[in-house]
Amino acid sequence: MIAAALDGLPGLALSTFLVFCRVGSCLMLIPGVGSTRVPTQVRLMLCLGATLAVSAAVGEFKGVRLGEATLPALAGLIAVETGKGLFIGFMARFFFASLQFLATAAADFIGLSMADNSPDDSESLPAFASLISFTASALFIITDQHLEILRALVQSYDVLTFGADLNKKAEMTAMLGILGDASLLALQVCSPFLVYAVTINFLFGILNRLAPQVPVYFVSAPFVIGGGLMILYFLCDDIFSIFMIRFSAWLLNG
Repeated sequence: MIAAALDGLPGLALSTFLVFCRVGSCLMLIPGVGSTRVPTQVRLMLCLGATLAVSAAVGEFKGVRLGEATLPALAGLIAVETGKGLFIGFMARFFFASLQFLATAAADFIGLSMADNSPDDSESLPAFASLISFTASALFIITDQHLEILRALVQSYDVLTFGADLNKKAEMTAMLGILGDASLLALQVCSPFLVYAVTINFLFGILNRLAPQVPVYFVSAPFVIGGGLMILYFLCDDIFSIFMIRFSAWLLNG
């Protein structure tokens, strides 16, 4: 019965469904759209709309023949196309995950480690890291980078051809390279907080050696927190500009 129902489907319907597998698995991971705070129905409708747009740009895949395809073959096609979408989505997600990780480390360094809910998921993060992550996710949507992701999905059919197996060695090498670039970028934009925290704690350590009677722990906390917030106030424009420029350049050239 299932095979008969599949035989009755037009080839374009199956092609659209396979595009949905790649597009949906990718959008599930990108910032903003893939957040668990977005209702499931909204995410589903966004994925369906993006699927129709990508399908219109890509067209029908003539290699799909429902009458000749078996259920294991169709399941294999679905798994491969879903894996390709996950591969693209993970590469984009690496940048924001690295930024969130380094922002959490910076929050610990400047004394703002009190946990709060993340703007992207249910994970608990310091308020400082949540602010950084939320702003980066908002800029991702405001600067139309999600449209660049859709353009990358369309172009992916020229590189990761429909129905072809993933080159696991090449794809893992590419993911490791992107992870290194994303980690370096996150370290660059969060480095002012890390350098400041190390420097001021080193100075208070010297003060503790010179004047042991001074309660350094209580005296240093306001200076460490206040200095970190001042750095955020003066450098926030540069931090997010550098991050989004580098991320958009990777989307265009990657």
